Amino acid sequence: ASRLALAAAEEALAAGDWPAAGLATVFASADGDGAVTHALCESFAAGEPDVSPTQFHNSVHNAPAGYWGIATRSSRPSTSLAADRDSFAAGLFEAALQATLEPDPVLLVAFDLPLPHPLALMRPRRHGFAVALLLGREPRGRELAALTLGLEHEPAASPLPPGLETLCDHPAARALPLLALLARSAQGEVRLGAVGARQLAVRCER
Repeated sequence: ASRLALAAAEEALAAGDWPAAGLATVFASADGDGAVTHALCESFAAGEPDVSPTQFHNSVHNAPAGYWGIATRSSRPSTSLAADRDSFAAGLFEAALQATLEPDPVLLVAFDLPLPHPLALMRPRRHGFAVALLLGREPRGRELAALTLGLEHEPAASPLPPGLETLCDHPAARALPLLALLARSAQGEVRLGAVGARQLAVRCER
């Protein structure tokens, strides 16, 4: 899970000129590292529990953020959050709020992997998915779009693009309606999930 998250973060920064060490970050994941959680559960269920210190270290939800800070030698603030299937919406909302207050952009990374059995019975998920976005309050000449966020009362989230319906239950993949607009350089509005009792609406403009 940490490798997936860090790979997405690196790709998001590859086309720009922002030093990774200078960015605040928001990491959003519904489940964190499910493989580590599964291993810990198996250990606790054993007759004589024997928990690996490394596994325990990787079980915390902010492990990817910690690895990112170590790899980039960053001392900038980092937020790790989980909001079940609305984790991407919560992460985007948090990153956008921070970006309005900070002079430098904020890096958002959302990720989740399939869970091992029997955890997968509670959260069926066939694919891994990660997305990273760099959000800033000021135009700098290389933007994909200008985003306007708002909270609306309508409960329905936007459908996924055609052909990607198998990702409908994937928390991080709920970013896909927004990514489709960015990929087409299109204008429009999408609903990406709940933030509190309201639905996060994102307006994309060129």
